[in-house]
Amino acid sequence: MEINCDGCSKSFSLVIKEKKCGNGIIETYFTCPECNKRYSSAYTNARTRKLQRQIRKLWDEIRGCRNVQLVETKRTKIDKLTDENKKIMSDLKAQFTSS
Repeated sequence: MEINCDGCSKSFSLVIKEKKCGNGIIETYFTCPECNKRYSSAYTNARTRKLQRQIRKLWDEIRGCRNVQLVETKRTKIDKLTDENKKIMSDLKAQFTSS
């Protein structure tokens, strides 16, 4: 995937990297190879990674399911888990970008 850097306007291929921040927190980021501007895309902890696994599992269960009521129940659960995950990840990002 090609993207343009906000810092130097150069185009480059996206290479996702991860950095352990301690206490089980992982930062996912990429950097511009030209000017080294860093873009943090996410911070996760054990709880967010567990929620992500639960969400993927629910999506897998929905595939091929013909019971509309069951699909709706699982979609509601996915939405709830996704909202919880977004909040935790947002709090983590605020905590680590303000440091």
